[in-house]
Amino acid sequence: MNQARLTGALYLENNLVPHVFAPARIAVLKLLASKAAIALENARSYRDLAEPEAQIRRLFDANIIGIVTRNHEGAILEANDAFLRIVGYDREDLVAGRVRWTELTTPESRGRSAHALAELT
Repeated sequence: MNQARLTGALYLENNLVPHVFAPARIAVLKLLASKAAIALENARSYRDLAEPEAQIRRLFDANIIGIVTRNHEGAILEANDAFLRIVGYDREDLVAGRVRWTELTTPESRGRSAHALAELT
């Protein structure tokens, strides 16, 4: 059990030695089963997080559309080749830090971008 939810079942059987499953051993087995349930739930959570990330990564790598990520200061952290082609830069420019969101945004849009960023923060 993990958070009052059944995660799995531990089945132990012994027909050879009587009274092997004494109360103290059962307590240890319950503790181990509880820890195993937590580990299974954590593994499922990580898997559930990894699937959407892998889908986004495939879209990013496919270069069908331009995709970019940036930080709060306007530095572009990552961009795919499609985005770089659209804005007229190359990978060297990105690595050198010459591609900045503030440079790509029109002066009229900068205020809206700053406002939206402030709301998100």
